[in-house]
Amino acid sequence: MNRLEINPKKVARFLYVSIAFLSVLHIANLVLYFWIDDPETFDFVQLIDFDYEENLPTTFSSLLFFINSLLLLFIWKNEKRIKGKDKVQWLGLSVIFLYLGFDESAKIHENLGDIIDLYIEAEGYLYFPWFIGYLSILAVLVVLYFPFFLRLGKKTKIKFVVAAVVFVTGAAGFDIISANEAYENGTETILYSVLYTIEELMEMIGLVLFTTALLEVIREREISINVK
Repeated sequence: MNRLEINPKKVARFLYVSIAFLSVLHIANLVLYFWIDDPETFDFVQLIDFDYEENLPTTFSSLLFFINSLLLLFIWKNEKRIKGKDKVQWLGLSVIFLYLGFDESAKIHENLGDIIDLYIEAEGYLYFPWFIGYLSILAVLVVLYFPFFLRLGKKTKIKFVVAAVVFVTGAAGFDIISANEAYENGTETILYSVLYTIEELMEMIGLVLFTTALLEVIREREISINVK
C-alpha cells in the first residue's frame, strides 16, 4: 500500500486555472451578449453564465463543496489525535459542506427565499431574501464552532478566516448589492452582471482557499492518504 502525497499548492494552482478558464468563457459571453443585444440568439448562455443553474460554473462550484466535504470527512476519520468534541466538529463541517454542495446544484436557498418572501416585503437590498435565513444559520454556527476554532493552530485559524471572509463577502455581501440593482433596474444591466460575476468569483476563490487550508492540515498532521 503506497502513501499518496498531495501538494496543496499544485491543487490550488489547478483549481485557480479552472476558475480563470470559466471566468474567461463567462466574461467573453457577457461582452458578446451586451454587444449584440439580442438575447434570443444566446440560448447557449445558460451553459457558461455564472448566474444560471445546472451549468459548468455551477457544477464546478458544487464539486468544490463536495471536495471540501470529503477532505473534512477524511480528517475526521483518520486523525486519531483529535479530541472527542473536535471529531464531532470536523464531521459536522463535512455534513454542512455536503449540504451546501447539493444546495449549489439544486438552488435550495432560492426555495427558502420564496418562503421568506411570504413574510417580508422583498424589495431593495432584500430583493433576494434567502440570505436572511442563511445568515441567521451562519450566526448560530459561528457561536457553536467558536470554541473549536480557538483550538486550531494559528496558521489554520488565519487561513480559515480568510477563506470564510472571501466566501461570505461574495455570497452575502455582493448578493445583497446585486439584489438592489436587480430590484431597481432589472437583471439585464451591465452593473448587475458585474456584481454577480464578482459574487460567484469570490465564492469559488473562498472555497479553493478552504480546500488549500484543509490540505495543509492533512499534511501538517501527517495524516496518511493510502492507495492500493
